[in-house]
This record gives sequence, C-alpha cells and structure tokens, in this order.
Amino acid sequence: MFFQLENFIRRKTLPLTLALGFCLGLLSLSTVAAQNPVPFKLAGTATWDNLQDAFPSEAGPAPGATFSDGAGLASHLGKFTATASMFALGAPDEMTDEFPVIGFVTLVAANGDALEVFFGGDLNSVTGSGIADFQFTGGTGRFEDATGGGELQAYFDLTSDLQNVPMVVFWDGVIDY
Repeated sequence: MFFQLENFIRRKTLPLTLALGFCLGLLSLSTVAAQNPVPFKLAGTATWDNLQDAFPSEAGPAPGATFSDGAGLASHLGKFTATASMFALGAPDEMTDEFPVIGFVTLVAANGDALEVFFGGDLNSVTGSGIADFQFTGGTGRFEDATGGGELQAYFDLTSDLQNVPMVVFWDGVIDY
C-alpha cells in the first residue's frame, strides 16, 4: 500500500512540478525581455495622401489611408522618417463624432534601423484630433526585439478636402530594445 501511494505521488507531483517550473521559466524570460524600459518621446509631422482611403466603400474593403513623408525627432531614433497605413473600423459615433482606427507605422532612423509600430484608437471626424495606444512590434538593427508602447496624440487639419491632409503627432511611452 505504501509503495502504491508513493508511486501515485511521484506520478502526480512530477508533471505538476515540471509544469510549474516551465511557467516560472516563461515568466522569468518575459521579465528579462522587459527589464530595462526607458522613456520614449516623439514629435513628428506627415501628410496623409487620402484619408477617404481609410474607410470601406460599396466597392469593398478600405485600401488604407497612407503617408510616406513622415518626419520628426524621437528619443532613441534621433531624426527619423516614417511611413504609415491607417484603417477606419466603422463610421463615426453619432454622439462623439469619433471613429475607431488601427494602423501600422515604420519609423526609420538616420542609420537605417527601423522600428515597427501598431496603433489603435479613435479619431474625431469634426475636430481632427485623435488619441491612440501604440505598441512596438520589433524592427531591424538595434530595434529587432523592441517592445513597449504608450499613447499618441494626433492632430489632423481637416479644413481641406480629405486629400493631402497634414498631421502633427506626439507620442509618449516606453521602449525596451
């Protein structure tokens, strides 16, 4: 009887111990990866080619609004250039005039190292102000394993048609690379 109990405990305890060890190992790896986050700030400008392209139409899904002339200054990048795509996820809310957006940005430092970013938030269709959370998703060179994120604020000049819309943007967050 004692031998059967000892065998039972050994069979049940070993897998649990291994599973717990594996989980603790994963936790320690994620802690190591995000061990040294430092502040990240960005100020930039861009001109969106055609904001109407962010919205789906009767013809089908949105191709995405884009810009390819972004530029600015950011901590850990210095002077940078940027490209981006943005997609609206619905029509403006009748109460707030805001509509949800998601997008992707590539920030390129002067030495060619690129930082990839995903963002999601809301853009006000009347005021042109937007707020979104951003998340670093890696990149190239020193940003290959970049993590972190924060909040961005964007201001679109909607006084003209939706072609060639200027934007100013400010980011505030953390980065680890």
